[in-house]
Amino acid sequence: MTHCRRFSIMCALMTLALFAAGVAMAGTTLTFLADNIPMTVNGATALIEAYKEKRPDITIELEMRPGGAEGDNIVRTRLATGEMADLFSYNTGAMMRALNPEKNIADLTDLPCQAGIDPSFRERQRENLQRAARHRQGRRHFL
Repeated sequence: MTHCRRFSIMCALMTLALFAAGVAMAGTTLTFLADNIPMTVNGATALIEAYKEKRPDITIELEMRPGGAEGDNIVRTRLATGEMADLFSYNTGAMMRALNPEKNIADLTDLPCQAGIDPSFRERQRENLQRAARHRQGRRHFL
């Protein structure tokens, strides 16, 4: 996947997450964990600034993590210990199943902001999550 395509997907997901956070109460501070790749940092910062224009009463603090395997371990550890940021960006590919998405990722399917997301992208992600769930069920069965 090219960096441009990956960045576009990441921006779409972060936008969705930030607008989903629109239900936050005034005076709320949210944390947003993203990798430290300059393109990600720039995209995350732009999204936070755009959200701040719509909801100046909500503060979003950007936390950085390394990319690659080290960053994957940080994400998994923080999810497992309940210390994850309110929002986070992550590759929607095969590594998603390691995050236990049924437990750790909110289903935003019914939010009005979903109307702007390409239906084929939504379907692909739904399939990825279902495949991850089947994989975990099979693993649990053999333990």
